[in-house]
Amino acid sequence: MTKKLTIYDIARLAGVSKSTVSRVLTNNASVDPATAQHVRQVMEEHDFVPNFHASAIKGKSPFIGVIVPVLSWDLMSDLLLGLSRAIEASPFEIVLFTCNPAKGYRDILDRILATRMTAGLLVVPFAPVPTELITLYQDGMPVVLIDIVSWRVDLPSVSDDNVGGALAAVNHLLQLGHRRIAYVQGPAELPCYQERYQGYCMALRNAGLEPDSRLFFSGHDLDFNGQAAIEEIVKLPPSVRPTAIFTTSDMSACGVLTSSEEHGIHVPKDLALVSYNDMHLAAHTRPALTTVRQPFQDMGRRAAEMLLSLLNTSDSIHSLNIELPTQLIIRDSCGSSLTV
Repeated sequence: MTKKLTIYDIARLAGVSKSTVSRVLTNNASVDPATAQHVRQVMEEHDFVPNFHASAIKGKSPFIGVIVPVLSWDLMSDLLLGLSRAIEASPFEIVLFTCNPAKGYRDILDRILATRMTAGLLVVPFAPVPTELITLYQDGMPVVLIDIVSWRVDLPSVSDDNVGGALAAVNHLLQLGHRRIAYVQGPAELPCYQERYQGYCMALRNAGLEPDSRLFFSGHDLDFNGQAAIEEIVKLPPSVRPTAIFTTSDMSACGVLTSSEEHGIHVPKDLALVSYNDMHLAAHTRPALTTVRQPFQDMGRRAAEMLLSLLNTSDSIHSLNIELPTQLIIRDSCGSSLTV
């Protein structure tokens, strides 16, 4: 069976950009007539049939596209709630696209370009931001990232302060008297976890301490990183074992709680615990998690407001990043009432 051609293939065959093909498909007068004729000829030669699901839409589309990795993530409900509140007060409606990080953005962006279905895009990127998305913005499509991973690219974005959040978390443990504080890292290739490690190191060094490599634990599976850390910690000599742990996600913290209980380690009496995210489960673990709250609702709202501003002006916004502050939510797992 012959593979169906996409506008990316037509652009390559015609020697033009993907946005040019998109404008030809929608009879945009900005395309040079000779170029448009050449593109149409290539389409005809290759029996290219575009998807014009939204071809009846005239002028500016009434839809804003929202691209998210997966809907099952705990944080997605807050992000979508925040952005929907901003968009509901505007003339636009939301079209939701899900993008499996393993498959990439190509098929979704292909549909968006071919149909001209959306006036602008809000994107929650988990994989590295594709060059196609940057090109789309440079060619005039308003795009704003809700950047939970901290990819730094030349696109308008809203993110949160990972360094500051980690700094506040570790400072709290230091103020409680802890000096041997372990660090449980998420996937090291993601910038957000690199930034949280910066905050962890900054807090220790501000207190005159150097990070101890024996207290650094990393992995790729957030569900098991915390459990693996405890399995290693119990093997350490008592003089080296940490009295506190900072995990860079609530999922890792749940692993710490599970494995600690199996080894007879009481949190927070024997081991204080602070994590990151403030997912909905954080308040319902036993003990409840002290954690850094990421402002997911505010991130969604501010990103939507930025996109609406772009849609209402002819000016582009380059390299504008709004970084929202985090908040340390103190619950039982850090043992604030205990002395070290």
